[in-house]
Amino acid sequence: MFLSKLGNKVQFTAKLSLTSLLLWQIFTNFQIFQDTFRSNKPHKCSGSPGRLPAYKASGVFLLSEEDVKQFKLNPPGRIRTSPPPWRVYSNRSKVLSTEIRVHVRVGKQAELLEKLNAIQTANRHTLPGTIARYLIKGDEALTSVQFVLFWKDTDMPDETTRQHDLKALQDELADVLDWETAHSTTHETLLYT
Repeated sequence: MFLSKLGNKVQFTAKLSLTSLLLWQIFTNFQIFQDTFRSNKPHKCSGSPGRLPAYKASGVFLLSEEDVKQFKLNPPGRIRTSPPPWRVYSNRSKVLSTEIRVHVRVGKQAELLEKLNAIQTANRHTLPGTIARYLIKGDEALTSVQFVLFWKDTDMPDETTRQHDLKALQDELADVLDWETAHSTTHETLLYT
């Protein structure tokens, strides 16, 4: 049983030969390409508006191979048109930053990255009360890291809770970070963006 197109109707027939079916398919494809060259206006692809030119033919978007090869994704997030202005927190609260610098144990860089990926995937050690958390590479060879934690003093947990949460993080990373070399400071933030 084969599919054939007669006029505007589609019907099934068992009598249509394979050669006729292939000829019909070639003719249909030729019609699609002929429509493309008649209406040569670029359209915008719905998946990436304004970035990848496409040509619409018989309800199908066609892309140039060269355009696809040259296509480059924009970086994630929005592109700022101007830098954000400096801001000051309300005088009713303060923002504090805690910085912890610690050395990576020798030869444990790959294992550290694996553990960090697992922590991020499982969303562990979110340190309740923080408004932002950053883990910064100390150098290109990843011989040290720097944790930067921002807390709003009105949401910041008490010292015992903070130390308990940080200890849980330290315990999980004890075999890859040398916590004996850790240096920690906490300061008040004056301006932010």
